[in-house]
Amino acid sequence: MVSGVTNSAGDCVLTLAPGNYTCLVDKTGYQNGGATIPVSSNGQRFVIDLTPKGVSTATITISVSGVGTICADGTCTTSTTSRTYNIGDTATFSAVPGSGYKFDHFEGSGDTTTANPFQTVISGSGTVTAVFVPISGGNVTITVHVEDSSTKQPIAGANVTVS
Repeated sequence: MVSGVTNSAGDCVLTLAPGNYTCLVDKTGYQNGGATIPVSSNGQRFVIDLTPKGVSTATITISVSGVGTICADGTCTTSTTSRTYNIGDTATFSAVPGSGYKFDHFEGSGDTTTANPFQTVISGSGTVTAVFVPISGGNVTITVHVEDSSTKQPIAGANVTVS
């Protein structure tokens, strides 16, 4: 287990071996957040949105492991980003592999599926990662960025644990 605290920019820089980790974040005044983060290479940045207590929306952090594109309701990206949904919304996710890679599965928030595309009903904040090709090697350095889901402002002092 590796732990740290976010700095004034909302970043917590950690060094760990490639693999899939559970990242948990807590900060007073916010609902606890977290994500399954697929660590594969140096410089990866994972954004964890914390929802202020009492808000009935959920933030889904979408990311890619390997080379490819993930789409959330038609909006596509090759990097980690987040989308805000109302609790109870249905979201559709799809994946497009990059050259030389194949789609393997979606994972996140405790679920895994090989369906592409797939739909899910939003019940709370979480993550969806499109996995294309796992990359192995020595330890890599990643950044876990923590921000307020409403204002997108960085949250300093949040405890980050990756295990």
